[in-house]
Order: sequence, then structure tokens, then C-alpha cells
Amino acid sequence: MTAFLRAWSQYQFELFVAALCMFVGLPLALGVAPAPTSIAATLPDWTLFFWGASLSLGGACTVTGILWRAYNRLQFVAGLLVEKAGMHLLGASSVVLALAIGVYAGDIGILTSGIFGALFCACVSRIRTINKEVAVVREHGEGQ
Repeated sequence: MTAFLRAWSQYQFELFVAALCMFVGLPLALGVAPAPTSIAATLPDWTLFFWGASLSLGGACTVTGILWRAYNRLQFVAGLLVEKAGMHLLGASSVVLALAIGVYAGDIGILTSGIFGALFCACVSRIRTINKEVAVVREHGEGQ
């Protein structure tokens, strides 16, 4: 429990958003989400599946990578790389949704599109930070 609390104290935002994406995306990927009354209603079923799957897997990878580092300090780089994979999936699903909202909703969807665009930017920023962290850890030796 101490390792989880340490991870939570350092990465509250990442864990919260990743878990939220994971739980929102799972019903979409499984096709059991309630009938959408939003932009999702205009998208083909296969796009909802891939969008939901990337949200779920991205969230799961991000949470796993963060907790991996908290529980196993000797495999710090592996945890970073798992988190990075999650950030790639979350970023990709965010930008696709932002573009879809922008195209289908037009002016009325500008705020929602901007929120998902900002999430994409946050994912890109975290990926850049992870790349720097990996380089530093590899330079000084993992687990030391």
C-alpha cells in the first residue's frame, strides 16, 4: 500500500485521467455502451471500437507503468516505457476525437474539441519527459 500511496502522491493527475479513460473506453470497445446521443452516434461502429480500445489500453498501460515504477524500483525504465506506450494510445485517441468533434460538431464543439486537444498536448509533453527520464536513468545505470 505504501508504494501505491507514493505513486498517487507523485502522479495523481496521470493516474486519475488514465483510470477514467480506461473505464470510459472499456464499454465502447466491448460494444456495451448505452446508445450515444453525442458525436459518437455519427461514427461507424468500428471507429467506436478502436477509440474505446485505445482509451482502455492507453489508460491501463499508463496506470500499470506508474505503479510498476512504484512497486519495482529496479525496473524503473520498463515502467516508464509501459507508461509511454499508454500515453501514445491516449494521445492518439484524444487527437482523433478532437478532430472528429471539430469536423462533425463545428462551432458548437469547439470547447470540447479543445479539451481533447489539450489532453493530446499533455500526452505529448509527458512522452517527451519520459524520453528525458529514460535517457538520464540509462546514462547513470538503472536501479542505482
